[in-house]
Amino acid sequence: MATPSKSAGTSHSSGSEANTGTRVLPTAQAVLDLRDLIETKARQLRAMTAAAYGNDHFQNLTPLVQDEYMWACADLAQSIVDALDACSEVDWVPRETVKGNQHAPTGGAL
Repeated sequence: MATPSKSAGTSHSSGSEANTGTRVLPTAQAVLDLRDLIETKARQLRAMTAAAYGNDHFQNLTPLVQDEYMWACADLAQSIVDALDACSEVDWVPRETVKGNQHAPTGGAL
């Protein structure tokens, strides 16, 4: 899977949304894309930190390479936070209010 840039990963206004009148809500695909981005970045970060933690090879790297490695880890962590922030901006609409929902209550006693 290609890794989208920070702006591509956190933007959800690129035509993959449904216009609901007063608000623009991400489509299910946009939400799944955010989930995939979070999962990919988290797995990459886990692998990088596992490779560095308690590893003599990491400590034998030059200070510049160690710094760049940690910068890459921090960048991945920030990408995860940005994607999580984008998820929290999603207006989760109750299922009952979605037009055409076959599972919405029709009134009367349940």
